[in-house]
Amino acid sequence: YNPGFPFLYVFESPNALKVTGHLAYLLGGGIMQVIDVSNPSLPVSVGTNFINGHAYGITVAGTRAYVTGSRSVGEDDDIGILQIFSLSSPTNPVSLGITDIPSLGHGVAVDGDYAYVVGQQTALTVVDVSSPADPHPVAKFQTHGWAQSVQVVQGRVFTAGEFSGLEAFNVDNPA
Repeated sequence: YNPGFPFLYVFESPNALKVTGHLAYLLGGGIMQVIDVSNPSLPVSVGTNFINGHAYGITVAGTRAYVTGSRSVGEDDDIGILQIFSLSSPTNPVSLGITDIPSLGHGVAVDGDYAYVVGQQTALTVVDVSSPADPHPVAKFQTHGWAQSVQVVQGRVFTAGEFSGLEAFNVDNPA
């Protein structure tokens, strides 16, 4: 505990964060919590929404949030997900669409009409998000391990993970 910094109770142990402007989008378990951080000494929870599963990664692009994680499909099985939220009203995220992906998602980056999701079983899944109500995977890449982080820079996707190291993919034609 650091008395010089404020503390704000959140619903579950947070595991992913994206700060955009004065709003922080915090993920914990199956909840997205929106926190106004315009006054850093007094963060205020201003909105929430449920995620269809457990969230592990988030990015914000324009007026949309892209959340990746997993959901249960049986007693002992999970499948990866990518869920898209509208942030047209930033304190009231509204789910637009969701798709299953072949890997438990840990990180996500967006460039144009494509989201790039990294995870455990499949290192990189490319998802067409041009229609947010109907996102769908269009390509996947297997590598030597699983990835936890992803960035898109000038038509290349860079992934990094515990067992895969740094890898680069040419995504000039993602589909």
